[in-house]
Amino acid sequence: MRSDSYRQVVRRLRLRHLELLDELGTCASVSEAAQRLNLSQSAVSKMLADIEQAYGMVLFARSKQGITPLAQGLTAIQGARLVLNDLAAISERMETIQEGSVGLLRVGTFSTVALMANGLTAFHAKRPGMMTRIREGSPRELLPLLLAGELDCIVGTLPIEALSESELDTLSFEVLAEDRICVMAAPDHKLRALKKIKWKQVQNERWMLPVHGTLMRSAFIHAFLSNKLRPPHAEVEVTSPITMRWLIRSNPDCLGIMRWQQAREEIAEGYLSELPMEFNPPLAPLSLIARKVISSENEVLDAFRLELLAEARRLGAARP
Repeated sequence: MRSDSYRQVVRRLRLRHLELLDELGTCASVSEAAQRLNLSQSAVSKMLADIEQAYGMVLFARSKQGITPLAQGLTAIQGARLVLNDLAAISERMETIQEGSVGLLRVGTFSTVALMANGLTAFHAKRPGMMTRIREGSPRELLPLLLAGELDCIVGTLPIEALSESELDTLSFEVLAEDRICVMAAPDHKLRALKKIKWKQVQNERWMLPVHGTLMRSAFIHAFLSNKLRPPHAEVEVTSPITMRWLIRSNPDCLGIMRWQQAREEIAEGYLSELPMEFNPPLAPLSLIARKVISSENEVLDAFRLELLAEARRLGAARP
């Protein structure tokens, strides 16, 4: 049930008020916000007073240096941006429909794994005219876009420990497939013939690795530290799994690491080989991550989710 305070906010706030809150998230003063919105300073001051009256609380601290959002002000700014981004998404979907598409799906991913690509193909096969926009990036790059309403979902993994409680409460996670690290080599690498390899045996090899700070690099380092070994340095650091693939293929004396969900296709096609390590560090599972309020009402997103789950079952991807 919606509260009386909610009704008060809805009746008093206008979209122009939300635009002001958005600007106040980056502006240091009322005068700067007024300039950006092409309004007088007095008009912006009155709008800000109207906003605080609608919420029934002070949102910003005033001083000679300017204004600073309080905790409740930051929440109001975040909410305003979310509403504005959702309105922009609605307009974008309406424009795609006017141009001949039947709908729009905005997906973020760290890379296009087979599960994602095959699931998306099945999704489009059942929905001719659907448009999907894919944005690739690291989990830390994609998460703010999802929380801000600029993406409908992320197909990938997120560092759960880095999320705040409020962010966790906002998001829904549906596990698609378990995942782990694979040590990859060219098919003719000297270690390929061994039946079981200890991490100590690869400590002094030449390595192609993801950059520091990524989940993959952290799991790789932990594999050595847990065996009381010094983690090796990278000869080359990369951010793209595609670049990693080509580097390993073109350097038969080097090793690299990949996610199982990416490596499985390379192995199946015979381009790369997985070394039989005694232990493969687990990774956070491949998941479909969405905002709860959107995932529960977005029929397009739900249809995409079902296709991904079906593809995961077909690949047996839950058992790497």
